[in-house]
Amino acid sequence: MTNQSSIVDTFAAHSGDALVDAAENVARLGSCSVDYDALSDAAVLAGQRTLAQAQRELDTRKTWMAKTLAQRSRWELGQSGLAQQQGFLNPEALIQELTGTSKVESRKLVEVGRMLAETEDAAAQAAAFLAAEDEAARRLLDGALDGALDPDAPDALDPDALDFAVPLLPPAPAPWHAPISHAVTGGTLSIDAAHALRTGLGDIDTVVTGPVLADALAGLLVDAASMNVDQLLKRARQVRDSLDEAGIRVREQKAWDDRYLRIWTLNTGQVRVDGLFPPEQGEFIKSTFDSFTSPRRGGVRFVDTKRAAWAKTVK
Repeated sequence: MTNQSSIVDTFAAHSGDALVDAAENVARLGSCSVDYDALSDAAVLAGQRTLAQAQRELDTRKTWMAKTLAQRSRWELGQSGLAQQQGFLNPEALIQELTGTSKVESRKLVEVGRMLAETEDAAAQAAAFLAAEDEAARRLLDGALDGALDPDAPDALDPDALDFAVPLLPPAPAPWHAPISHAVTGGTLSIDAAHALRTGLGDIDTVVTGPVLADALAGLLVDAASMNVDQLLKRARQVRDSLDEAGIRVREQKAWDDRYLRIWTLNTGQVRVDGLFPPEQGEFIKSTFDSFTSPRRGGVRFVDTKRAAWAKTVK
């Protein structure tokens, strides 16, 4: 258990950080497969939850890093962007190279990272606006106390007489998906779950506005802890459909227009099939396939009695 003790000792000086606490809890589970085999059933269940929490904490840091990498690889930076300096066209390709993940996973990581960046930018603008207002109020008060606003002075109300500036327009409101970013940062929502919520709810349009999506998101976040990623994505899409009935017809038409079926023969004589179908057609094809293959997939097997007897003699 030397490795386990060394891990705990290494992090002991940094206790209080959620990731450090999670790492300590994981280290206590054991340092090899044999240690895990020795755990009781209750410890195994608790350990799986411990590992999940540690993964969420790591996901938070992965998202922060992806956000930073994406910001330093913005398209307007051109050749001076971090990704292009390393020989990659975009941050997704660079992350894929560094982590060994798939394109889908690296793209998902960058998208969630950008979502965090938008939320942080909005928060920074709001904080700057409030700070400017406070500073303006302070200087106005100081000027009044110092006699700068003496009503007998001819330029008493002249803004140029006061040395402060306030932004003309208030900052833009926080994006509707800000609660997703907060949950990821807090370690209560995984990258996959965050991406599922963002993808399932879709984008703002003339019918489904930001406040509408924010209200829908609040309800989904309450139930997110009790659903897996697939369930969360399905539920988010259902919520979006309920908000945008006109959009349902558009998406159904797109699913119908995108359908295809390709069948071709390889040079080996084998036949390959590739297709894309709307949900209704896809379910019919799946059920038909299942009915054809169910005996081979563990269902009831129909065997001729003579062939069964022959099989026994062969054994």
